[in-house]
Amino acid sequence: GDRALDVGESWIYTAIHTVTQAEIDLGGTIDNTATADSTEAGPAYADETVNVTQNPDYTIAKTVTDVDGEGPAARVDQAGDVITYGIVVTNTGNQSLTGVLVSDSLLGALTGPSGDDGDSVLEVGETWTYIGSYTVKQSDIDSNGGGDGDIDNTATVDCDQLGPKSASAAALIAGTPGIA
Repeated sequence: GDRALDVGESWIYTAIHTVTQAEIDLGGTIDNTATADSTEAGPAYADETVNVTQNPDYTIAKTVTDVDGEGPAARVDQAGDVITYGIVVTNTGNQSLTGVLVSDSLLGALTGPSGDDGDSVLEVGETWTYIGSYTVKQSDIDSNGGGDGDIDNTATVDCDQLGPKSASAAALIAGTPGIA
């Protein structure tokens, strides 16, 4: 309690730093320097470095949300039916994701994303939802969906920090009519 650091005496100080999302996004290290100074001696320094681990990750899920106004479980039964799909992308990592691009070769232009807070960055825990639709062609019906009884569709997400990931959904085609 005499406010003097006596010979052989040690004073211990504790400091806490709360890591920010910006520090994780930047990566590398968090560097810290402590300085001790006194009237009798010049300053002394101690450095500490903590590595920042970036774990970027995301998921993509695709579902049929409606078939021609009859709900997601309805079956395609004629050319002109409209299949609506939902595509959900979620940041499941610890790093903000930039340059996020969702594409779908069957659907073309997608509506969305909803869920973006306006900065075009998919933040940790944030979910973006896209909507797209496809109008069934007679060739889809004639080929029975390419022979497997459904119209397959795949969406792909890509970003600056990760490689692409894909998700698929299929809309079932009603049974093939026979000729009597």
